[in-house]
Amino acid sequence: MSAVRDIASSGKKSPAGPRGHLLFGTLPEVQRDILSFVERVSRDYGNIAQVRLLPGWHCLMLTHPDHYKHVLIDRSDNYEKNLAHFDIFALLTGEGTLTLYGKRWRARRKLTQPAFHRNRILGFGKIMTEATMEMLQRWRTLDPSAALDIEWEMINLTLGIAARSLLAVDFTGELDAVGKALGEAARFMAKRWTNPLSLYLVNLPTPENRAFAAAIKTLDDFVYRIIAARRKSGEDSGDVLSMLSAARDEETGEMLTDRELRDELKSVLIAGHETTSSALTWAWYLLAKNPEVEEGLHQEPKSVLDGRTPTIDDLPQLKYTRGVFEESLRMFPPGYIIGRRALADDEIDGFPVPKGTAVYLAPFATHRDPAYWDRPDEFDPTRFFEARSASRPPTAFMPFGTGPRICMGAAFARMELQLVIATIAQQFRLRLASQAPVKRIPLVTIRPQGGMPMKLTPRH
Repeated sequence: MSAVRDIASSGKKSPAGPRGHLLFGTLPEVQRDILSFVERVSRDYGNIAQVRLLPGWHCLMLTHPDHYKHVLIDRSDNYEKNLAHFDIFALLTGEGTLTLYGKRWRARRKLTQPAFHRNRILGFGKIMTEATMEMLQRWRTLDPSAALDIEWEMINLTLGIAARSLLAVDFTGELDAVGKALGEAARFMAKRWTNPLSLYLVNLPTPENRAFAAAIKTLDDFVYRIIAARRKSGEDSGDVLSMLSAARDEETGEMLTDRELRDELKSVLIAGHETTSSALTWAWYLLAKNPEVEEGLHQEPKSVLDGRTPTIDDLPQLKYTRGVFEESLRMFPPGYIIGRRALADDEIDGFPVPKGTAVYLAPFATHRDPAYWDRPDEFDPTRFFEARSASRPPTAFMPFGTGPRICMGAAFARMELQLVIATIAQQFRLRLASQAPVKRIPLVTIRPQGGMPMKLTPRH
């Protein structure tokens, strides 16, 4: 987290909030378990709290849907994605759409947005189901008594889908290396984005820093090879890389450099697989813990598909399947914390928000708030059926953000999740290999510590 000055210095009433240790504030608690921390703050202090990260360093934490609308939609021009932990994230992605802000972000977003137009992504459905069927064919050759790390399986699956659909490349032979490099980088950043000194320490010759540098080199070399091959062939596959390679800035007329292309392609790969692989991993976990829900999921493809592979035309009828992935996103939202910085003085619910204040929105807490969710700790896909969700504030469920910076790939992710879950559920039941508690760890998204070992049972 990042913050600036004490909000109370404005002379106006400040919201209550945790002060933590006299010398270290709440930063140790944030670093130890940020997910439990935001839940506690929301429960103890309500929808708006002033959090003392360090002496003299405060931020606001918001958990009310109306506050989200204010910051991300109504006054989005006053709240910029300009915070120190995004500089940490940029060590992985470079200066791409995920980390840019201000005028540069608006220009880059305009270039990349057409690649995710609904009509374009509808054509990716076949790629998604084909990749899933290839994985299932491999699963049928495995020893059913042996445990399989489903998290790793979902990472490889979604990475491959992102590469084939968004970049028009098949890098099956390099999936392990790229996936491991992304995992190493994610673990590195998760330890450092709450450390104010991280950017100053990242170049020290420590083993962790060297491992991170090696992971970044693996990713960079891989992406540069894709760019070089496409530049050489001159082929226009209608994919993101083709569009970005040909795009020109409206004001300058300049094309993206290889470095700028690299940063965007890394952003595409990360955003294109991270959300979906996390949601799929938790979906299989939640289904295994709730066999009655799992049975409902297995019955729907049977009645709707009758054994055939799903297509995008089947998605409107696969309502229960949609509810399953929505519930997974609710309970383990990829954007569990959203940070912004106030560009000018503002006010929220009568409390001052001075210029420069770091404001953190906590969907992880809101998604579990009984004010908006009946029995929020239960896994219930039917809560997303239209009859039960119509009265819920739109920003009470915000897995992909909202407003101008809503995730460009949200429609892509929703389609992929529905198709993949329906395809797998037709053929396999997944059971936890151990009844030991699964610990959640907040990386780029929320991940299970030590993976998700599961056993497979073919359904036919």
